[in-house]
Amino acid sequence: MGVTMESSKVTSKTSSLKALLLRAWRERWSDLQWGIHIKTILPRGVSGDVYNLADCILQQALVGPAPNQLVLSYLKHSLSSQLVSYASVLQRIAKYDGFHKPYCISCLLEFIESIQSGITCRGKPEEGILASAILNLVHWLLQCYQHALSSNLDQSNSMLTKPASILNNMLNCGFLTAMLYLAKHDDKELYNEVVKKCHEIEELVSQTTTAPPGPSIQEALIKLCDLELGATSLTTVGNRDADLSEPLTYCVQALLAIQVRRKISAETSELADQLKLLQRLKGYKMSRLCCEVIRACFMSLNDVLVGITEDSKWGAFTFLKLPQVLSALVGNNITPSPDGDFSEDIAEAVQLLLQFVPLIDLMDSPHNFIEALLNDLIKLKLLNKSHIKAYITSRDSLNLGLPRLENTGTQSLNILEVIHRTTPTLQRIFKTMDADNSKIQEALPNVLCQVPGNSFELILSVAAVEGNLKNFVSKLIKFNEASKSGSGSRSVLFDVTFIMLCYIVQQHGSHEVFDDEKPEDKSFFQRWVESCMIEKGKPKCPEAILEQADPTVVDALLNQLNSAQPDFISIGVGWDSICLNVAPAMKEVVLAWEQGALTATDVKRILDNMRQTMCCLPICASNWLCSYMQILQQDALLKPMNMVQQFLTPLTNEDSLQENFKERTVLTIQVIRKMQHDMHMATSFKVKSTTSHSIISKEPMSEELSEIWNGVQEKGWLNYQDTHSLENLFLTAGPNWFVYNLVKEIMKLRYKEELDRAVDLALAVFHLDIETCTEVLLTSVLPQYLHNKAMSDDLFEPQCSALAKLCAYCTYAAWQSQSTNNRKRPHPPSDDLDDLPSKILHLEEGPLMLKGPPPDAPSVPPLKGPLLNSLKILFNSFSLITEHTPYISQQTHFVFRVLEMLVTCGRDQTKPILQGMPSTLVPSLVRALPHMFSTDLVLRLYDLTSNAGRKATASDLCLLRNLELKPPI
Repeated sequence: MGVTMESSKVTSKTSSLKALLLRAWRERWSDLQWGIHIKTILPRGVSGDVYNLADCILQQALVGPAPNQLVLSYLKHSLSSQLVSYASVLQRIAKYDGFHKPYCISCLLEFIESIQSGITCRGKPEEGILASAILNLVHWLLQCYQHALSSNLDQSNSMLTKPASILNNMLNCGFLTAMLYLAKHDDKELYNEVVKKCHEIEELVSQTTTAPPGPSIQEALIKLCDLELGATSLTTVGNRDADLSEPLTYCVQALLAIQVRRKISAETSELADQLKLLQRLKGYKMSRLCCEVIRACFMSLNDVLVGITEDSKWGAFTFLKLPQVLSALVGNNITPSPDGDFSEDIAEAVQLLLQFVPLIDLMDSPHNFIEALLNDLIKLKLLNKSHIKAYITSRDSLNLGLPRLENTGTQSLNILEVIHRTTPTLQRIFKTMDADNSKIQEALPNVLCQVPGNSFELILSVAAVEGNLKNFVSKLIKFNEASKSGSGSRSVLFDVTFIMLCYIVQQHGSHEVFDDEKPEDKSFFQRWVESCMIEKGKPKCPEAILEQADPTVVDALLNQLNSAQPDFISIGVGWDSICLNVAPAMKEVVLAWEQGALTATDVKRILDNMRQTMCCLPICASNWLCSYMQILQQDALLKPMNMVQQFLTPLTNEDSLQENFKERTVLTIQVIRKMQHDMHMATSFKVKSTTSHSIISKEPMSEELSEIWNGVQEKGWLNYQDTHSLENLFLTAGPNWFVYNLVKEIMKLRYKEELDRAVDLALAVFHLDIETCTEVLLTSVLPQYLHNKAMSDDLFEPQCSALAKLCAYCTYAAWQSQSTNNRKRPHPPSDDLDDLPSKILHLEEGPLMLKGPPPDAPSVPPLKGPLLNSLKILFNSFSLITEHTPYISQQTHFVFRVLEMLVTCGRDQTKPILQGMPSTLVPSLVRALPHMFSTDLVLRLYDLTSNAGRKATASDLCLLRNLELKPPI
């Protein structure tokens, strides 16, 4: 009954409007009189769309063979006074099919021309239908043009010229084009009809001999068939030539330096994905990216060639991993050639590399490292021999008459040769270890003991870059497990494998060498590492290490250590049990020495007995002592420190000891020294390169960071020492302090070039743990700049845009890391500074859109976990700024810059990043900063595949349109 009454009311009102319209025509009312009398029928605030006012007026105006101009003036007045909406008028015009009435059609075309510049939407009910109405109008205009063309009308006829002119004007208007793009997603069937109509018109146009005067319809047809976002910087970001504005790249070398330092065993696909992300963020061509990757590797290799043990890592990475990374970057983009298949991107990259003449001089002298790399690329069909000849010719022409820079590095004399010889050596070791256990148990210790030292580090580097590190570790664990009990060669085999495994864990981290297994399936060594072994960034509680002690074994072990000829086999337990009980035995020795029950001579004798035959025992002892020293006061450190130092002094009768003991001792000393260094213990020895920057300093950590960062910023790249120092600061102070202070250093800069360089370097450094650093940046650092008055003063240009860029870069990098890395984080999230030990704290002084992806585009992974929550927290902070601040501030501009950079960097992958954005955020920003928004940006801020996203987009586009049409004050 209610529906019937409501329908009758509408019908009654419509009848009244028609009657009023007839009266107005008979009495020849002016448009002003019409406006006065219409208010007697329409209630205040009620739109005429409810009663089909536009339909009534157009029916009356077009009832005869010629249009009624007076009645049409009533429609224009109703539009101006907002009695009817543009959407309803355009929809009604699009339904008119009286193409046999040319005067009516021409009048409608003129009417559309007169209102075209003001088309907008001013009410919520209209927002959902305006886009569809505009697309319907386009379809109608195409019908008009097709009818006129089929009727062989005069080429100058308005039915040919005006539709083409209107269509071109619509497609040159950002708002109308955006609404068409929105309608394309909202009404796909109608858009397909439009495309079909365009093709039909193209065929008709191709059959005509003379083109119609005025604007060409061809351009409009092409744009309609391939309807995309407007030609702005956001649309062309993927095609822009960023090389012109950024002649040097700072993020590639720094990122690789961090990755090789942090995780050299990363899979090739993971590295390639990270580099492709940089390409997408920076807009590089693939050839430019490949050139920068090659240059970065040679820069870092040259840095470590002089007396630094990292040369094995960078040598293995450059000559073994780099060709695979380049192959993964270019993919299947291989060009066939009579001289051999090749990649055009790699060939162009080699030509780009020629501009770095000093670096090429260093790498080509004296062993032609670059030519060696290029020859390796031939094997992967990335280059052919003609490219090598062209490179040599270009190289010689560049150096004609100029002396080459000579590399004085001593280790560069054999690094390339040694790298290539190590691969078969590693394969022979694997082959030996794959043999029958019983047959090789006697010989295996001799084989393994021949590789410690630099050779072992080189073998590990090769195994890591080739993806065989876990395989090598699993084989060592297998033999370690098989030799836990017994004497002679079995005990030596346990000792050798234990030392090697400790060294590998120290160099690469337990998270990189162990697979996730059930607790009952874990080996002794893996359990010992997890519960006892101290690693960089993973200290262990000394009391927790003692929990697995067996008092009986401890007493027996102490008796043997006190005897003149210790015999650990007589204890009657396996070596695994002895290793677990060395820590409690050391505790007894330390306490007895501190209480005066033992003299220094007694302690020296006990420690010498411990390391006479087995090197795994001093490692277990030093491991607990280093952990124990972490909880001692300064004046109590001397005795345990001297005990560790005793293990580092050579035995007087070392030459007369059992076979291979000297080789084991060399590696043992390296393991113990690494333990000291990882725990930041002050020691009496100095090891070049590995301890070049000591974290123990009288200066505040902020000054340490500032000094290091200023050097990095000045150079524009990360050398080995800077990488090592920044990692130490990150692990010592935690990500909260590190990110906050690094951002503070960036905000001190004042010039755009310096800020862009700093942002690139910071992005790379944050890859020490990109997910945690991004979480801290979004949830802790940025809110301080938004809400802390003392810090918000820094949010001016160009610092504001630089910080927004860093935020966007880190967000996408963390998202990629989240989707590609399902393993545990290499550095666990650290608590706030209040929870750090006081001995660390005292070092610091002062206060603490959617566009369809191309067919080969990667699938967009879901956003989840901490990053999703961090973005929600950030967007809520943005809402506080935009909705509850009564004035426009620098914080408001910063919020816009962040959204702009997220869209610019993400392009077709923005949707998951912005899914937690409050619905009121963008409208509030549009009202505050309409001159900074473009229609393209609004379209990319929402998910156009959803109905809610399209409605929100239409609302914001109309809001922006109304603000643009608003006359200036």
